[in-house]
Amino acid sequence: AHLSGLISVVGQMGEAGAAVEGRAAAAVRMIQRTVGLISPERCCLSFNGGKDSTVLLHLLRAALPDTYQQLHYVYFDQPNEFPEVEAFITSVSNQYSIKIKYIAGTFKEGLAQLLGETEVQVIFLGTRRGDPHGHTLETLSLTSGSWPNCIRAHPILRWDYADVWEYLHGEHLPYCELYDRGYTSLGSTLTTIPHPALRRPDGSYGPASELHDGTLERDNRLGVQKASGGAVVPSKGGMGALPSLTLLGTFVVGVSLGVFVATKLPSATAIR
Repeated sequence: AHLSGLISVVGQMGEAGAAVEGRAAAAVRMIQRTVGLISPERCCLSFNGGKDSTVLLHLLRAALPDTYQQLHYVYFDQPNEFPEVEAFITSVSNQYSIKIKYIAGTFKEGLAQLLGETEVQVIFLGTRRGDPHGHTLETLSLTSGSWPNCIRAHPILRWDYADVWEYLHGEHLPYCELYDRGYTSLGSTLTTIPHPALRRPDGSYGPASELHDGTLERDNRLGVQKASGGAVVPSKGGMGALPSLTLLGTFVVGVSLGVFVATKLPSATAIR
């Protein structure tokens, strides 16, 4: 896929405010500016049925109440998915009248297929800092290397685990039922169990929102290390540790021979 012309982005595209209300408002503004510059038809939400992509779906709806259905929605179908996750994805599609494209294969292969079959230029992801490789990203990042060319948008990058649950519960939003059965992070049925810290004396499990230490969020994922330690297995729907771009001041993103080129104007200031 190609961008026609240049995209000039002015101002801070990150998040501000410690309270979840402030973070949500900043995410909504970021979504509106990004989609406004490129058009809904060239934007896509990667929706895997997890809590983070669920938050992002509703932020998109809040930001674009009249046009969110014009965006593309994709689910990168993975083997050994929980039936509850698949059922939730279907219910979301029906409830909000959005057409979700199912693509099988690895995330990288699926992304290439998505970009080849649509006009998508920007893909919205529910990645947060605490996710594997999340600490290497910025609010807007460019893919590089052998990855298909696109812009990755991370509106909730600086949200933490508690923010996610405060937003979902505060707005009374539906989410996958597995979270109420002790699952704090969702992978495949082969690598995901209820979180041990939520086990009750009777053998049942408390809901994911009762996990007080958000840094332990992924401790229910067998063989998956946390973002801060050692070699990390990429999270579901992740794009690995790729170079990123922080947008503050004025950046111009263009295309040269079909490859994204990012040029920082002299007045811009980058944050590392």
